[in-house]
This record gives sequence, C-alpha cells and structure tokens, in this order.
Amino acid sequence: EAAANLLSVSKIANHGCTVTFSSKGGKVFDKNGVLIATASVEEGLYRLHTVPSTPQRSFLVTKDEALWHRRLGHLNNKGIGVLKNNSHGIDTEYQMSSVCEVCLRGKHSRKPFRASGKRASNILDLVHSDLVGPMEKQSFGGNRYILTLIDDHSRKVFVYLLKEKSEVPKHIEEFRALVERQTERKIKVLRTDNGTEYCNNLLSQNLKKWGIVHQTSTRYSPNSNGRAERAQRTLVEKARSMLADADLPKHFWAEAVLTAAYLMNRSPSRALGGKTPYEIWHQEKPDLSNLRIFGCDAWVQVPKQLRKKWDEKSTKLVFVGYPQNTKGYRLVDPKTEISQNQSEVKAHRY
Repeated sequence: EAAANLLSVSKIANHGCTVTFSSKGGKVFDKNGVLIATASVEEGLYRLHTVPSTPQRSFLVTKDEALWHRRLGHLNNKGIGVLKNNSHGIDTEYQMSSVCEVCLRGKHSRKPFRASGKRASNILDLVHSDLVGPMEKQSFGGNRYILTLIDDHSRKVFVYLLKEKSEVPKHIEEFRALVERQTERKIKVLRTDNGTEYCNNLLSQNLKKWGIVHQTSTRYSPNSNGRAERAQRTLVEKARSMLADADLPKHFWAEAVLTAAYLMNRSPSRALGGKTPYEIWHQEKPDLSNLRIFGCDAWVQVPKQLRKKWDEKSTKLVFVGYPQNTKGYRLVDPKTEISQNQSEVKAHRY
C-alpha cells in the first residue's frame, strides 16, 4: 500500500517489485512485470503516482499476457492471438483485453492508408525501400538515418543504420548480395521515391549492371510509396513504444529499431493470411521462445579468469536486442554504454 508520505525502495523491492529511476521520473512494476505506479520529479524528490486499478482502468492482465505483449514489441491483441497458431514458443492461451499506457503514448491513431497493387508472386520480384532521417539525436553508435528494404512477396523487412544519406548505394549493394545468396533468386524491381539518395549515378549504374528495374514515385506523396512508408511507420511506432516501456534514453533508438524489425518479421501479416514474413522467407514457423522484453535487466556471468576470489560472479546489463548473425542477446552496460553479445543470460522482469 502506498499510503505513507515516504516509501523505502528496498521495502518495495523486497515485495518482489522492480523500481527504475531516471532524470525524468520513475516506474514501479509488480512481480509479474505489470506497471503499478509512476513517479515524477518534484523539487528534487520522486513523487509517486499509483496507476488506477480496475474498474477505473481497463488493464487487468495475467503474468503471461503482459509478458508476451511486451516481448513482441507491443503487438496488438489480435495479432498475438493469430501468432500463437503460426509460431512456436508462445506457451499460454492469449485472451488479453486491456488498454496499454505505453501503446497509447508510443503509437498514434491516424487512419492508415492502404498500399495499392497486388502482392508480388515470388520473393524478390519487387523490393520497396525508404529512408528516414536525420534523427534529432544520434544513436550511441553515431547513426542518424534508417534505411528499410521490404520484400513485397514475404513482407520481410531489412533495416540498415546510416550515418549519412550517401551510404544508401553501399547498403543496397550489401542487401542485394545477402538476399540473392540466401534465396538463390534475383531482385527484379526496386521501388523507391525519387530522392537523391536513390536517384544518383552510382546507384543507377549499379542497378543497370545488376539488371534491376528502378521504379520511382513522387516524393512526399503519402500513398505513392505506400508499402515502404507503412513499414517505416510501423517500425518507428514499435520502437518508440519499446523505448518508452524500457525508459531508455532516446539515443538508444537504433537498438529499438533493429529489435522492432526483428519482431515485425516474426509477427503475423494480414496480407500473408496470418503467417509471418519469417515463415514465408524461411519456409518454417518462427520459434519465439528466445524473446525477452526490450530494456529488461540481464545478469551475465563474469568469466572466472576476469574476477578475483571475492568479486561478484555476475554483472547486471540491459537487454537491447538480438544479434543479427549469431544466436543470443545483445546487451549494453548502462554505465559505460559498451555493448556485447551473449548467448546465456538470466533476465529479470523479462
């Protein structure tokens, strides 16, 4: 009960709750990972505000329901229900009926436009691309732009992080080499807007050399490059929600975006009859048993060779995604912001 004027953080933690603080405020989660209180900074102190309980609010969830909604980057309820039958690893009956505060803050309710044209017949027949940026804050890796490439047939999303717009041709060349080797198919058409990052001599010459048709659409027209712009919007909204949930600084946007793309490729698509882009691309259902909540605490064992007799055996890092080329987890030290990949971690509030 939060009735006293002063509360002890250690007492709250002893009841199985998790408390996080930042310069902007704090959050209190119960032992099931559900947000039960927030704190604002007032005159140098943290003032606690309890989250209304039912029936004042409509957020009554079980442990598993809250976990899977957050693990999947705040995927909508219907999507999680569909995904349970089109993946491996979701081990609960999902019947969540809730209003998620993070979703309300991270996503907007603008009516979506529908991309025109029917779905391409085969993988790599048509690839859409869009570039977003510059971001108001550099990522802690120094990037400022997001380049997306979407296969029209599978709806699989590929994301590259760029420091400058001039890097677009280089990353499209990397993308082509990767996907054509993976699928043993050739890209037939690349559809973009007519920005200079796409309409330049270097990329034009490469596309001609590779035999790829370049289709361009009118820049700033909402529907002209609809598939790519819709994917970008979903990507950014999902990443924004995960950052808000994790209460991480904005310069972690790049990690959130890469994680959002990973989750989008493992989320059901209406255009695919409820299947995931992963299944269409790899011809097998995705295994989701490795998923964790973006921003959760992750305890990693310190190698015996690096610690003395009385040193702690584990250190606490923050989970910020999944490595692109290896199995495991991408972690960051919140003090040094040095990242690392680990295959085995113990996650708290996961």
